[in-house]
Amino acid sequence: MRSSASYRFSRASFNLGVAAITSIILFSMLDLISRTLGKPVAWVPEVSVYFFCFAICSSMPHVTRRGAQIAVSLLLETLPPGARQRYVPLIELLSFLVCIVIAYLCAEILWQQYRAGTITVADISIPKWILSAMLTYGFLLSGVMHLVNALSLRKQALAARKDNT
Repeated sequence: MRSSASYRFSRASFNLGVAAITSIILFSMLDLISRTLGKPVAWVPEVSVYFFCFAICSSMPHVTRRGAQIAVSLLLETLPPGARQRYVPLIELLSFLVCIVIAYLCAEILWQQYRAGTITVADISIPKWILSAMLTYGFLLSGVMHLVNALSLRKQALAARKDNT
């Protein structure tokens, strides 16, 4: 299963997020050294915020694929294992739908920002649609990973049921 296209893609996306976090660390070190020398680098805080947004959004699909996202599972944990096995794919499908709706809403905002030419209010201004694109990417691909998880869990449940008969 780890050689599937969805796993490889989510892992590559996650690695981009790791690279962004590594860049933030390097930028912070540069800023620290330059401040010590009396010549602070003014762009580090703003660029770090943009990179952090990128890191979160590019990591979302892999975290979702692994099932490591934040979840409220209190009700699910009270169910017996057989019932849990039936409901987890349904919860994954519901999560897929929620992520797709959020991605659609982000895409709508992205398009409005693109058409209006809206930029961020900062020393280093970038078009706001770039940030919205990161959110759209994160939620869209997380939704796809929820669907992959649901189909995988459903396949496992059917195989287990077939083995029991």
